[in-house]
Amino acid sequence: PVLLFCTDEEGGLYPGIRYLAEQKLVEGHLLSFNGGAAPRIWAGCFGSFDLLATVTGRAAHSGDPGGGVNAIEAALPLLNALAALKPVVEARLSALPPPPHHHGQPLHARLTIAAAHGGQKGSSLPASFSILINRRYAPEEDFDAALAELQTTIATALRDSPALGHRVELIGHLAPVCDPTGPHWPRWQAALSRGFGFPPESFAAWGSATSSDMGWVQRAGIREILLG
Repeated sequence: PVLLFCTDEEGGLYPGIRYLAEQKLVEGHLLSFNGGAAPRIWAGCFGSFDLLATVTGRAAHSGDPGGGVNAIEAALPLLNALAALKPVVEARLSALPPPPHHHGQPLHARLTIAAAHGGQKGSSLPASFSILINRRYAPEEDFDAALAELQTTIATALRDSPALGHRVELIGHLAPVCDPTGPHWPRWQAALSRGFGFPPESFAAWGSATSSDMGWVQRAGIREILLG
């Protein structure tokens, strides 16, 4: 057995396991310890990417701003545009079978404002304001289209803003996992049944709107991924 420990789970653009898989250093049966002890047959998971949008203003004293530009206030149209886009994105459903705790409700795409940073103290206008946007996209969605939709939303929202400029960076991306089952899954299912006492009929296939760096492993040519 070869144990591969990652330090970059759900972060960055190039997880360590992606590099190993692309260099053909991963072979044999691949078991991802990203699941729980459950009678589950992994049906796949969503992709995920992070965009960092930074709005630029001009620092000044809040009591005498002169030609200052408040970057946070200049970014309000963008925050409003993201809030308006959120229900549009989250109306998109996936055919992946949902997990049991969803009680039959389908998995759907997600748009999250995950972090916001700007300003230092009350006496100064913030010169910069950054917004971290996370987008969870279903295996049926196209990554380039999802990325372009957000880029267009950002550019349109800030077109008439008093901001002096903005930049958008893709700082994280995990590809979706599509149908990781294969010829060795029945043996793994039997092992789970024996080890945890799950009756064979209790097993069900379900996916997740969370993400995994195993998507990059699949892109490198390894389709079957066991989950434990």
